[in-house]
Amino acid sequence: MEKKPYDSPGGYSEYNSSPTRVPAHDPPPVHPDEASWPESTLWKGRRIKKTDIKKFYRLDDDDLQELEFKTDDRWIETPKNKKRSGILVDTKRYKEREVERIAWRKHGGPEGFKAYLDLLKERWDQAQAKKQPADRKPFPAPVSYVPSQAK
Repeated sequence: MEKKPYDSPGGYSEYNSSPTRVPAHDPPPVHPDEASWPESTLWKGRRIKKTDIKKFYRLDDDDLQELEFKTDDRWIETPKNKKRSGILVDTKRYKEREVERIAWRKHGGPEGFKAYLDLLKERWDQAQAKKQPADRKPFPAPVSYVPSQAK
């Protein structure tokens, strides 16, 4: 049998020395009946930046393709040679309810998404426990996320 690059021991690829990515949890259960999902608790007009979507909902550009967005101009200050200057950038803002729905769909429904965030939070807390208290950061999650109680 011919050995393929991804068959190497330890899950390392010969093309890349880093370990292969392990999913945060098992594949989500299929919940095709979205009509049975609860209504979102988010305000209907709430919008979220694309950067925050990636950070809080763990979605990528492919997940957001079907969503409409609003573009705003935003001034970002960039210190340069001890002078204050900046640049004007376009910021994409999406309806957060629609983003939440995409995350639910991707992870098997509201319960699947919450289980995914619970697992990520557990890993996050373990990593933060190794840091000095002043260096610890809160877990990045959507405002609607309420973590499960520790077991």
